[in-house]
Amino acid sequence: MPLQSDSILFGLLGYVMYSGHENFENESRALSYLTELVAAVMERQKAEDLSARLMVVEEQNRIANEIHDGVSQQLFSVVYALHALSRKKGQLQEQEVQKQLSLIKKTANQAAKDLRASIYRISPNKRGEQVFLAGVSSYLEDLARLNHIDVQFLPEGSEESLSPALRKALYRIIREATSNAIRHGRCGSIKVILKMTPVKVSLQVIDDGKGFMADEKKQQGGLGLVNMRSLMATFNGSFTIDSCPGSGTIITCVAPDDAESEAVQWATGGA
Repeated sequence: MPLQSDSILFGLLGYVMYSGHENFENESRALSYLTELVAAVMERQKAEDLSARLMVVEEQNRIANEIHDGVSQQLFSVVYALHALSRKKGQLQEQEVQKQLSLIKKTANQAAKDLRASIYRISPNKRGEQVFLAGVSSYLEDLARLNHIDVQFLPEGSEESLSPALRKALYRIIREATSNAIRHGRCGSIKVILKMTPVKVSLQVIDDGKGFMADEKKQQGGLGLVNMRSLMATFNGSFTIDSCPGSGTIITCVAPDDAESEAVQWATGGA
């Protein structure tokens, strides 16, 4: 049996049946259960690997920023001071002193150049890389390929405006929402729209599946929906579902939620 999740085919899992053994119904059920269990574990491991990578990237960015704000700025100050010193006429006219100052200035310039190159090697942000968006894009491409559906990913803005915790939450919501659209909605296409700004992030997962009665589903409180709603609540965000039978499903997440912010402003006498 194929060992796969909604987005990844890990391989095959099988068993050996000895000759003369014809009743394999129980074995088949056990094998089916094992493939689902192992695939779920392996997909979770992949998600945790991305989470760990995001943590490493954040630490790299922190180190790069510290170097940039500390040593790099100090070296710039040294170069600037030496340049100003070398331009003072009548005070440092000796040729040997001028030569020494020129050598120090050249060395400091080279050190600053090497340091800047190191910062750019360490920090993916400085190189213009967006690890979170690349991870989401890779996941959705695998999802589309394995399930033979059309998946569009439309990101706007920079992931630098998102905290590491919010990136992980959004990744989990995207995985859960797209998985539900395929498993339960039997959709043929999915559109994931992610808009990121320094003050707000919004996510929409739109599918053309069979849909459902959103109010009834909310009453039932499926584990996946509860988890997604809980994740958004952690960031003072909103989680809404717009769906009805035969018209697909739209899941919308916004953090922070404008409605809650306006309610707070009104309660405190704000405009």
